[in-house]
Amino acid sequence: MKNRIRVQLGRSVKNTFEYEYESNSKEASTEMANAYIEFYNKYRETHSISARMWNFPIVYINDKPTYKVTPNGRWDAIKN
Repeated sequence: MKNRIRVQLGRSVKNTFEYEYESNSKEASTEMANAYIEFYNKYRETHSISARMWNFPIVYINDKPTYKVTPNGRWDAIKN
């Protein structure tokens, strides 16, 4: 099953991570996670991240809000 993930760090659309991956494949999921980590690290190098000013971006999987991104890059599940 194909999944699409999207998360926008910061206010600019250019800081949006989008990726399609096969959710049934461990390798594809690992590749997506590594691509996100690389994206987050590049963002962190060029932007100051402060816990007080962080807006807790939402990770959307298949357009469904699923996680919040913490200032240290961790994804916390959104509880419904």
